[in-house]
Amino acid sequence: MEKEANNFNEEIWVTLDGYNGNYAISNYGRVRSNATGRLLRLYKHGKKIRACLTSNSKSKPICVTDVLPSYFTQDDYFVPTNCDYLNSFNKPIGYMDDIPGEIWKDIKDHEGAYQVSNLGRIKSLDREILHPSPKGIQYSYVNQGTMLRTNPDACGYLLVNIAGCMCKVHRLVAQTFVVNPCKLPQVNHIDGVKTNNTVGNLEWVTASENILHAYELGLIKRGPKGPSNRLTQEDVRYIRMSRGITQNRLAEIFGVSRTSIQRVLSNKTHKK
Repeated sequence: MEKEANNFNEEIWVTLDGYNGNYAISNYGRVRSNATGRLLRLYKHGKKIRACLTSNSKSKPICVTDVLPSYFTQDDYFVPTNCDYLNSFNKPIGYMDDIPGEIWKDIKDHEGAYQVSNLGRIKSLDREILHPSPKGIQYSYVNQGTMLRTNPDACGYLLVNIAGCMCKVHRLVAQTFVVNPCKLPQVNHIDGVKTNNTVGNLEWVTASENILHAYELGLIKRGPKGPSNRLTQEDVRYIRMSRGITQNRLAEIFGVSRTSIQRVLSNKTHKK
């Protein structure tokens, strides 16, 4: 049964499986990036409505009309037939509309220039920029605010460029919204999804709590000790940030010898 899409007042969003939490689909057939909130452009292929997503650095189209029944019952979703109508609600990259329930706060040391939201988005603000000319005369221009693009680092954490400095999004969100009375050093993703930087998914932890949580969630996957086990860059990061965990316990978690752990900690292998 097709519903009338009227300004999407009853729109419901769910995260798409198989894309590391990067995309969500609504009961009206719209698809968006969870990192930027940007709505993806839909296109028609035959009688099917499609959207092009990215997985493992490769573009992969999905058929919206085929995917909807996997997430919504028929009475709850709108079957899109008019791409132009749905796309008319899309915004260009960098759009500034808030998502329902989104709260914005200034980023420390960048007040009035950059803000972070409780949903993990980062934006710059409209502001006047002063520049001196070679003759000593200052001139100014207005820098228009925009939503900032994020990119994953080698370990999968989202980075954003703030005034020329690459910052981890999850730490910006936690530093702004999550209280840390015990001054704990690290930020943990509760569900283990590194791109889910909503405030409810972040908590301050010790280094040992962080690594043990990753192990419990299966993010560190190692079998019994053996020569076939090879430490990844992410494994090395966990090992070097460990505090309060014995080398024997680390060797057990990562399925390598205690000597391998010692060599990593002393920078004899996987040098920084």
